[in-house]
Amino acid sequence: MTASLRLFFALDLTAKDKTTLLNFQQRLSLLGGLKIPAENFHITLSFLGQVAETKIESLLDKIEAPNMRPFEVSTGDILYFEGAKTLVLSIDKGAQELKQLKRIIEKNLQRIEHFNLDKRNYQPHISLLKQLQQYPDQLPPYSMPIKVTSFSLMASVPTKKGVGYELIEEWPLKPATSVREMLLGR
Repeated sequence: MTASLRLFFALDLTAKDKTTLLNFQQRLSLLGGLKIPAENFHITLSFLGQVAETKIESLLDKIEAPNMRPFEVSTGDILYFEGAKTLVLSIDKGAQELKQLKRIIEKNLQRIEHFNLDKRNYQPHISLLKQLQQYPDQLPPYSMPIKVTSFSLMASVPTKKGVGYELIEEWPLKPATSVREMLLGR
């Protein structure tokens, strides 16, 4: 039996961003449910599912850093995903850039035959609470800026406390520089 890992592409958040979200999550803890550990806060870009360890190297070879400038996203509304019983923060500002980054990654993945990518409508978010039995009425939005300078391939790994996420590889965003930009320093 070939060993495999459960993989996904994501934006791993900075320690500062995770601490800010943890403080916000504390205010929501009266709602019940289970808290997502702060070290697991991230924004998923593309879920790959179980991937044989023997195929990870070919995956890493096909992914290229996109010619995208670093950008900023911002959280917004608090949403309840009823099917998953999960309370999340939506990404409002910057959602189009995230969708573009997702498309670029998945275009790279199309060069590899063994991926069945999720076809559902992409709704970028950060999960905060899971196994929440009901959605509370009218929670105010929570705006928090997040700088996006790279994206990562991550593995979901079992731990004694549940599931943890392990960084496999990270790609920086790198702007396409024209001759004019190089000469003018912009």
